[in-house]
Amino acid sequence: SIDSGAVVEGGGTTPFGQACTLSSDCQTNDCQNFPGLGGNYCTQPCSTDSQSPTPPGLGCGGVGYCKVP
Repeated sequence: SIDSGAVVEGGGTTPFGQACTLSSDCQTNDCQNFPGLGGNYCTQPCSTDSQSPTPPGLGCGGVGYCKVP
């Protein structure tokens, strides 16, 4: 099941914003490809900038996922 918090049941130990291979690697249980960064990173779904745990100014990307540092 999926919780509303940053750490999701079934997720791994890789923190938000760090490189990953599989969603199960991430504490957020969500690994997505960021072509501009050249790889996959742990992120989480979002609809507003305030849902993003990243530093101010990064916010929610146009594809519905939090931008990563």
